[in-house]
Amino acid sequence: LTLQCYVGLTASDASLLVACGVDDPQELAYIDLSELHRRIEYYLEREEHLGRYGAISRYERSRLSRWIQSASVRPGLFALPRN
Repeated sequence: LTLQCYVGLTASDASLLVACGVDDPQELAYIDLSELHRRIEYYLEREEHLGRYGAISRYERSRLSRWIQSASVRPGLFALPRN
């Protein structure tokens, strides 16, 4: 929910990021673009994930870069504390 509200992602995009291990805006703000793309590509290799999220071609680097940039505007503002 934080990714949706703070970064402005769709519910589906936010869910994909969480499934790929990116669950807060601060983490998204500091992730390397190539690493994020690799994680999404790896996750979408499974047939059952393609049905929900679509092909990796939907997640061009320019799109992922906009997500990172949106989270970078004020990183950590809504970051949840880590235990």
